[in-house]
Amino acid sequence: MRKKKKAEPKAVGPGIVKEDFPVQGLDCADCAQLLEKAVGKVKGVVGAQADLIKSSLRVEYAPEQAQPGEIVQAIQGAGYAVPAELSSTTFVVEGMDCADEEKLIRKALGSLPGIEGMDFYLVSGTLKVHYKTAMLSPEAIIRAIGQGGFKARVKKFELAVPSWESRRPLILLGLCGLLAGAGFALAQLEFGHAFSDPLYALAIIVGGYPTARKALAAARNLTPDMNLLMTVAVIGAAAIEQWTEGAAVVFLFLLANILENYSLERTRRAIRSLLELSPQEATVIRGEREITVPVEEVQLGEEIIIYPGTKIPLDGEVLEGISTVNQAPITGESMPVKKGPGDGVFAGSINQRGSLKVRVSHLAGDTTLARIIHMVEEAQAQKAPSQGFVDRFAKYYTPSVIAAAVLVMAVPPLLFYQPFNTWFYRALVLLVISCPCALVISTPVAIVSGLAGAARSGILIKGGVHLENAGAIRVIAFDKTGTLTRGEPAVTQVVPLSGWTAGEVLGMAAAVESRSEHHLAQAILNRAEREGVGFTKQVEEFEAIPGKGVRARINGETFYVGSHQLFADLELCREELCVRAEALESESQTVIVVGSSQGPMGLIVVEDTLR
Repeated sequence: MRKKKKAEPKAVGPGIVKEDFPVQGLDCADCAQLLEKAVGKVKGVVGAQADLIKSSLRVEYAPEQAQPGEIVQAIQGAGYAVPAELSSTTFVVEGMDCADEEKLIRKALGSLPGIEGMDFYLVSGTLKVHYKTAMLSPEAIIRAIGQGGFKARVKKFELAVPSWESRRPLILLGLCGLLAGAGFALAQLEFGHAFSDPLYALAIIVGGYPTARKALAAARNLTPDMNLLMTVAVIGAAAIEQWTEGAAVVFLFLLANILENYSLERTRRAIRSLLELSPQEATVIRGEREITVPVEEVQLGEEIIIYPGTKIPLDGEVLEGISTVNQAPITGESMPVKKGPGDGVFAGSINQRGSLKVRVSHLAGDTTLARIIHMVEEAQAQKAPSQGFVDRFAKYYTPSVIAAAVLVMAVPPLLFYQPFNTWFYRALVLLVISCPCALVISTPVAIVSGLAGAARSGILIKGGVHLENAGAIRVIAFDKTGTLTRGEPAVTQVVPLSGWTAGEVLGMAAAVESRSEHHLAQAILNRAEREGVGFTKQVEEFEAIPGKGVRARINGETFYVGSHQLFADLELCREELCVRAEALESESQTVIVVGSSQGPMGLIVVEDTLR
């Protein structure tokens, strides 16, 4: 399982640093506000911002006044859990290259609570630390290393994979619904309240426990939220023996939370899928050997080898070799791109044909893919406008309802000498009917429905804020390749030159390309098969001409299929060929020339066709 690694702390002011703390169970806006307020009370904390997408809390604080342990205690005091499992983080330590420096760092870290082990890699200048995440953070380790006289940074961020615990709300929802349904069935069958009410009560306990736990934390921190209102309303329903209403309120509220969490998990899965694009290891040339190491241990300027059919692990510049690279996962280009010395390559793209030697230009945490992931996370953190309105409304709605209930209960008996029991009952009724289930459910349901409906139509929207902003769109700029087009090359024209037919040109090209592995060869073979053009001629010799095309010998004669430049180099470029090829290329079309040692036969145009 991948563990969550937090980003290197950033200075946001004199003596102020920024840290991310993982938080379990952080799944709603009210939870976020409660947590932010609880942590904000810690001395030395100047700011706290919850991130529902990453399930973490970003805290700005003065290290001289506040420690990570105190912040963790505040998070736990608010009713949330901080993962207690072991985690491993790799750090780059500048200037660490001998055993004496290793001893200094061991001493600096040895006094920290939660350290379970340290692995030093002096050759690469890196350190892997194993620690308890509930007691220690990467930022605290970096500060301790700094106190030892060294500068360190985290090598790479990885998003934690969700555990089986994410299924717990679904289990509680199922049990709550089953118990409430059984109680309702018994009531309809007129078994009496003695049978149905206990089932409703069990449904309330099972489904209401998570909400009640958060409500208790909200009350302790004097931050009334919807969890508190829901809990008071359910208790009120039980007090006036309205068990059916209480169970229904609990079930619907739990359902709303699950729907909201489902929306968040879709986003987390999207981010994890981005992380999985890049391989975790790279083949590095060190000395005269090729060794495989984690990508976090590869340094700037080192040379790596990328073999055919493998993913490129890091951004870099090609030093040796010629190949085609599928950049679709990063750039969206469906057509593989030719790469040679001097060309740049991206982590996460796929090397197709030849081996490449690449000089690393960006570390694992600073690749194009890593920056894409960061931008996606920043986009996901934005709230939809309607969700922001709900949050602001709930901030005042909950205390207002509770205050109104208190007034209903107290004013008539005290001022007008009305029966206390009657108005107490009415105050509880007010709490029950004021329960904002519709408000809570409406926003996540609407957003999830909109996202799911768009996905079924082939449109992926990265969150509620972007869904709502789509309503104001007046102009759309499309990424053509793979969006408006099919994302794969296809033959659109066969242009025979004098003395040849289209069938002869296509048949000869198919015969030659039947031995090729190039992505354009398959497009030619597909067109020949679709048109029923036979290419049974025996290929006697076959040779790939890197970056230009292929050569084959058939029935004692040499044939070529390749670029316009190939025929120019062979001095076979006739005037008719040049005119037609240049006209087609001026329209940004891919032109393949087919010919023999006697001269060109015709042209084949390949395009990424519209959907």
